[in-house]
Amino acid sequence: MTNQKVGLTLILGGCRSGKSDYAEKLAAQYKKVAYIATATAVDEEMAQRIAGHTAKSPADWVTIDVEGLDLVERLKAESADVVLIDSLTLYVSRVLFENQDPRGHLLQFIQAVTAHHSDVIVVSDEVGLGVVPASAQGRAFRDLLGWFNQLLAGAADDVDMVVAGIPLPLKGERCSWAT
Repeated sequence: MTNQKVGLTLILGGCRSGKSDYAEKLAAQYKKVAYIATATAVDEEMAQRIAGHTAKSPADWVTIDVEGLDLVERLKAESADVVLIDSLTLYVSRVLFENQDPRGHLLQFIQAVTAHHSDVIVVSDEVGLGVVPASAQGRAFRDLLGWFNQLLAGAADDVDMVVAGIPLPLKGERCSWAT
C-alpha cells in the first residue's frame, strides 16, 4: 500500500455476507496491521467463531481483544499502518446495555476514529434492511446501530456494502458512479 493516507473505510453488510473477509483483504494490503476484535465468547459456538477468525489472520497481525467498553482507548493507543475494527455491531450492543449515555459514548468513537493517524477499516452490520424486531430492546439496538452507521458513513472516506461476498462501493474512490 502506498504511504498516502486513505482515512476511514466503513464496510457494511448483513450477517455472513462476507464483509469481514473483504475488510481483511483490504487490510492485508498494508505492512503493519492491528486487528481490533470486539466479539466476546459468550458460548461455545461464539468461541469457535473467534478461534476461526484468529487462526486465519496472518501471524504478523497484532490482535487486540476488546471485551469491555474501552474501544476508544484501544484505538488511540494503536500505531499500525491500518487498524481493522471488527465488528462495531457487537460493540454497539454492549454500549447500549452497559453505558448510561450510549450516543455520547459512540460520538467519542467517531471523533477518535476520524482523528486517528492511521488508516482505519471498520466493519458493521447493516440492520436497516431486516425485519422490525419484536422487542423494545431489539428496536432500540437496531435504531442505535442504524444511527451510528449513518454518522460513520458520513464521516468515512470510503463506504462499501458487501452482499453475498460481493463488495459494492457506495462512497469514495472505488465508487465510480458517485461524485
